[in-house]
Amino acid sequence: MIKKLLLLTVFLALWIALLWFAIGIDIAKHGNVSLVAIHLLPPLAVWAGWLGWRAWRARTKDADQAAEAEAKRATLEKQRAERRAEFDNELAERRARVDFRWLQVRDVSKHGEAEHLAVSTDDLQVMLLDEEIAELAAEAPAAWPGTQLTELFTALSVRCPAALTFPVYVLGPSERAFADLAEMVRVAREAAVSKMGSAWPTDITLGAVLGLQQRVASPQDLIDLCATQPELPGAVVLAFESPHANQAKSEESNNAKTQREQWFGKAGQALVGMLLTSPALPGVLAQLDEIAPAGADDVMTPYWERAQLAPGMITVLAPLPTDWRETLATLPTLAQLRRPAWVEMEEKMRPMQVTQNLRRLLDLAGINAALIEPHFKFGDEAVEPSQTPPLKLADSAWLVHNAGGIAVCGSRLAGVGLALSEAGLDLAPVNEGTNVVVHAGDCGRATPYLMLGLAAAKAAKLQKPVLVTHFQTRQVAMSFVLPASA
Repeated sequence: MIKKLLLLTVFLALWIALLWFAIGIDIAKHGNVSLVAIHLLPPLAVWAGWLGWRAWRARTKDADQAAEAEAKRATLEKQRAERRAEFDNELAERRARVDFRWLQVRDVSKHGEAEHLAVSTDDLQVMLLDEEIAELAAEAPAAWPGTQLTELFTALSVRCPAALTFPVYVLGPSERAFADLAEMVRVAREAAVSKMGSAWPTDITLGAVLGLQQRVASPQDLIDLCATQPELPGAVVLAFESPHANQAKSEESNNAKTQREQWFGKAGQALVGMLLTSPALPGVLAQLDEIAPAGADDVMTPYWERAQLAPGMITVLAPLPTDWRETLATLPTLAQLRRPAWVEMEEKMRPMQVTQNLRRLLDLAGINAALIEPHFKFGDEAVEPSQTPPLKLADSAWLVHNAGGIAVCGSRLAGVGLALSEAGLDLAPVNEGTNVVVHAGDCGRATPYLMLGLAAAKAAKLQKPVLVTHFQTRQVAMSFVLPASA
């Protein structure tokens, strides 16, 4: 205010000086009021104009600053929304799953306690190896598991005939050509179909037989079957191998055999068969029930008024007999398989580094299984999760692993135990875990799938999350199998 009054005084002084000494006003010609107006009005007008210009400039500057701030806020909000959408999409992709609907494990070698392996329910069976079958497999390794595959497909056709129309993914012994393995699977499946007789419609085709790769992150491959093929309602997964049958022709030394058995177990065998389905399957089956069946429209109804099916899973399921679809819809979900997290360990690592890596894997696997809700971070902002997961990491009740035989598994189990303890899990790896190396022996390429099957059986029984830890050379993978209610 003082600055404004000083400026008015300067204007008055300058104008009066200009009026008296430059313009030269004649006082005699003007009255008092006129003289006052002549002396005051021009500088007051200039002063008022300056004040108005200054106020306009301040308003313009404030408006520009407000617009700039709003633009920055809108840009930041847009970036935050985009990052939040990316975060939600990434989390949804990480939390993709497949559902266990049926599991049969046959000819599992028993080297430890049978209670860790033997399971028997309507949709979940783990059957131990019979000595006679073991001898037959050793005598004719190329013929195993032909008969067992036929029995497996027959049991599946009785429980869920629609499953035989799903593709079959096979992982067998590496020394046998995939073409031979695929032919064995086709023959076994056709034998099961022939037993159905007229119950199998002539216009229904069997699913393709495809191959699986052997990886430490085997759950990832199974989940991607449905995640990358949205039209796929489900798949039958087969994994089998018999190191027991091949040990007769093995040329390795006794020392090498002893060392291998320490890490992988005594030679055994297993045939693992799973029926996995997409989480979208129940919704699609419910949608099919609301659509008029093919041929239900009147023959006089124009084709453009008839019910049309959009391409996708629904067109795969629509041709199936209604009772098959009803059986598939009522087949209970046994467990859920979630994405794994895996890492490659360095050759020489200190125990603390191993524990830190395993702890990080455990957290990542917990996020993938929705047992841990991650924080959303944007810049310096960290948003707390909006919901609490129904099951938490601390609810995990069992561990399935292949850490090695009793003589060598100590360091691995110690690292896992410390990681579990740091994460707040009251889970003892020895007393509350299944070591497939000890109890089932070396099942070759079927081992990862045997571990998943045993984890599904435990999750279904305990109704709690089960942690699967798979060691393969320097790679380690962790994943969770959750109960169906999760």
